[in-house]
Amino acid sequence: MKTILLSGLIIYLITLLINIIGTYVYYKKSLKLPIKTLFYYLIFLLIFQIITTVLTSFSINNLILSHAYFIIQCFILAYFFNQIINVVKVTRIIKVYALSTLSFLLIQYLLFPNLIWSFNIAEVFITNYLGILLSLFYFYENLGKKKEYQPFVIGVIIYSTLSTSIFLFGNVASYINIKSAAYIWGAHLLILIFFQLLITFQWLSKLKYRIS
Repeated sequence: MKTILLSGLIIYLITLLINIIGTYVYYKKSLKLPIKTLFYYLIFLLIFQIITTVLTSFSINNLILSHAYFIIQCFILAYFFNQIINVVKVTRIIKVYALSTLSFLLIQYLLFPNLIWSFNIAEVFITNYLGILLSLFYFYENLGKKKEYQPFVIGVIIYSTLSTSIFLFGNVASYINIKSAAYIWGAHLLILIFFQLLITFQWLSKLKYRIS
């Protein structure tokens, strides 16, 4: 199982690096702010993965980093959707939701500091829920229209939905046997790889269109 997980991690990092390069080239040709945001999102994922992988290799508990991951990802995606959704009321809701989420989590960690060392189910749900909600609204707003960011938004829906289900078992996985936990992380890697493949399709199809 360790070999499978290592292979999955390598595939994920390769697709992530390819997407960083491809998205950078795409942005230089289009100069669109949402693509620039996507580029920095990928950079964040790469840095986070490197840090967590190094800590894991030294058998260091890195659960505390999951909080930074969910919160930063939530803000980046909120910023991305704020750029591609044209309804003023919705963009205001995005800002209020993001700030309310941060305030809620800060208060929660102050009141229950023990949550810092485990997966926070409330955090997982509210940070991922925003991505799902905004993705659905993006499709609703663009019914019958050309959806420029469709592959990425579909990836957000699938990733947010499935990863939420998996991370809800995070606390359980930390107490059950290693073999069972490995299956959970293996499933998460598959989701990450699939999400990266959708991002590849996002920039590659647009880049080919521009070149042709």
